[in-house]
Amino acid sequence: MTKKLVRRRAEVLGAFLGVFSLQAAATAYDGTVATGQDGQNHHVPGRLEFIAQLGGEQKVAPSIKVDPKAVENTNAAAGGEQRSVALLTVVLLQDEKETYQALPKEKLDAFVKSVGQTANAFLNSESKFDTKQLIIRVTITPDGNQNFSLTSKPGLAGRITAGLDQALLTVPRAEVKSPVAMEIIYAVGDNETKVAGQMRKLIRAGNAAEAITQLAPMAATDTKNAFVWQTLGWAYASQGDYVNAEKTLKRAVELDSRDFDSWSNLVSTYHSEGKVKEAALAAQKSLDCAPDQEAIDTVNINNALFSGDWPRAETILRKLCQQSGENGAPFQVILACALRWQGKNDEAKELLEKALKHEMGDYYTKLAQKQLALINGDWKTAEELSRRDLSKDPKDYESLYDLGVALKGAGKLEDARKAFESALQPVTPQSIKVLIDEQIKNLPRVSNGTPTKTSAN
Repeated sequence: MTKKLVRRRAEVLGAFLGVFSLQAAATAYDGTVATGQDGQNHHVPGRLEFIAQLGGEQKVAPSIKVDPKAVENTNAAAGGEQRSVALLTVVLLQDEKETYQALPKEKLDAFVKSVGQTANAFLNSESKFDTKQLIIRVTITPDGNQNFSLTSKPGLAGRITAGLDQALLTVPRAEVKSPVAMEIIYAVGDNETKVAGQMRKLIRAGNAAEAITQLAPMAATDTKNAFVWQTLGWAYASQGDYVNAEKTLKRAVELDSRDFDSWSNLVSTYHSEGKVKEAALAAQKSLDCAPDQEAIDTVNINNALFSGDWPRAETILRKLCQQSGENGAPFQVILACALRWQGKNDEAKELLEKALKHEMGDYYTKLAQKQLALINGDWKTAEELSRRDLSKDPKDYESLYDLGVALKGAGKLEDARKAFESALQPVTPQSIKVLIDEQIKNLPRVSNGTPTKTSAN
């Protein structure tokens, strides 16, 4: 199901105000959390929603409300107006269980809240600056040492950074039983930025329609806030409205031509529209402004999965699985999909069974269950899960292909033929069209009303 994976990746790659390592997997911490194995290369823009989906469905409160007045109030950061410092994510740089043993969750919550209040109070005392993202890395040791280091985008003036460093020294010390390290990521900005950040939570929770309702009025004023345009583009793409997604993402890159995340989202949108040449150009743009090797790997996975270059996708995904260790279950599911497309069902089955022993959230759990059902010949489960996916996206050619395989295996040959034919779309990659054509070619006609049981693969 690589199309859905890639679309989801490209939708979620673009978190202008979010940061994760591809070595991290998300867990639940007030809606947005990740745990990382080593703490290296965690300052990677654009991985927020991607890893959130890979690591599990986010626990986002369904009652998120946005003051309608906030939509009308553009309140540009220039001019000394009040800013807000909104918590986006906490990245734990060690195992989650280990973290909570060292620092109970309620105390961690209180500490993060205190850091945010301190940063908010200090930045609101400062004059004009353009920073939209603030990352505070914290290291706490049992001997009472509590160290902070800052990263911002765009960078804060040295004077402001030094002042914030001093302000953070007033944060009450957290008592830990063993060393704890984390990165706390904040959105810094005017009301538009704040609202757009809140809308990302809605999109991750499956409520893109509400996000569009809130963000569209901002776009109607031709706001110069690229984050708003990028978030709106992601919301449109989440609903399969690629025409509007393309328009809004183009505006985002006009406003910030070096934003890796917007270009990555645009790549997915172009592919979903069948605009292969445009997607290739956008992919090159995203590579040109990729901040590090992890971002480059992400672009290359996208290109490989969209083009059907399964061996290349397999090579990169194997590396990511190895790097992720116990947190790599979602990567194992993606790798299993790539293996299944190549007919490597035995290894794919082993990976899926291993991944299903871990908590991955509803999306990846259901995906793994469907792939395993197809491999095992459990046609009823495979059909049910394929139809579930199609209820959300009726034109998803890979879900249509999977449905065809399930129906074929169950002996529902004419229904299988219809599913395979529906999967042949202008946007379907040639590599997948070849597989579909082969399935149709080898699909026998129903004889005397009696369907013939056939093999899935």
